[in-house]
Amino acid sequence: MFRKLTFTLGVAVAALALISGSYAQGGGRGQGQGRQFGGGMMGGGGQSLSQLLGRRDVQDELKVTAEQKTKIEQANQKAREEMQGRMEEMRGGGDPQAMRDAMQKFQKDQDAKVLAILDKEQQARLKEISIQLRGNRALLDADVQKELGLSPEQKQKIKRLQEQQQEQMQNMMEEMRGGGGDREGMREKMQQMQTKMTEDLGKILTPDQAEKFKQMGGKPFKATEQPRRGGGGGG
Repeated sequence: MFRKLTFTLGVAVAALALISGSYAQGGGRGQGQGRQFGGGMMGGGGQSLSQLLGRRDVQDELKVTAEQKTKIEQANQKAREEMQGRMEEMRGGGDPQAMRDAMQKFQKDQDAKVLAILDKEQQARLKEISIQLRGNRALLDADVQKELGLSPEQKQKIKRLQEQQQEQMQNMMEEMRGGGGDREGMREKMQQMQTKMTEDLGKILTPDQAEKFKQMGGKPFKATEQPRRGGGGGG
């Protein structure tokens, strides 16, 4: 039990570091499709809306004005400073689940702040781009699940997939600590794990839900920013 709590706390601190680093990158050096530590640690599987809006290609697609860009940069700078403060608090210990819940609430509040800077058309397009870039990992998002009308059974399957992935990650981390693996090998295993989970998520949808999910992505978005390496593998 102690090892599990230690691992969860470690994931929480690492996740905070990634969020803070993403805000610090600012102008568009996003993390790409689901490159968050542990695959969807904020419940959405990938960059949040506020982080995504820091990308230059996304801003160009949305035709963000100079005034809006300034407000977005200010909001993300403030968020980065607050996240750094929270990282220091987390290193002092605490309840891992409470920390995770606090992170998710913080990110949701931050998304709401930046969305308020955009007009309705920009907001809608940003959400479409977010779904496209996350792919099936967008199904980890509660709002997406609600819009698709997922059944309780489908939601439970998604929850089990997340739990299985967390357990696999814990085992790999313990293997590393025991000297039973190397970082490159661990990266490859994580990549394989993330790929399988992404595929398994898509299998949960009915044909009608799959078609609606595709439509939710809107017209194709041509990404020009290179994903930032790191963050525990991709998906």
